[in-house]
Amino acid sequence: MSDSVKHQIQQLLACKLRPSYLLVEDDSHKHKHHLEAMRHPDKGHYHVTIQSPLFVEKTKIAQHRMIYHAIKPCMHGIHALQITIMPT
Repeated sequence: MSDSVKHQIQQLLACKLRPSYLLVEDDSHKHKHHLEAMRHPDKGHYHVTIQSPLFVEKTKIAQHRMIYHAIKPCMHGIHALQITIMPT
């Protein structure tokens, strides 16, 4: 399941935010013994590192909102999302 969610995150961000750099990592293995991970094994932990010209002159909150809006269709498969935005 996590590979398909990771792929979906990549596709949505690539399509909607036109990043000049994008890396999506599945960090679920780092949390496999956490109680919530055991309760919801169908939800993963992901780390997105992204750089996009669409982020220029946007606040960090606005940038994060853009990301969450873009990946809304796959939020059902995400327990935690870490976001690193690279400067343009």
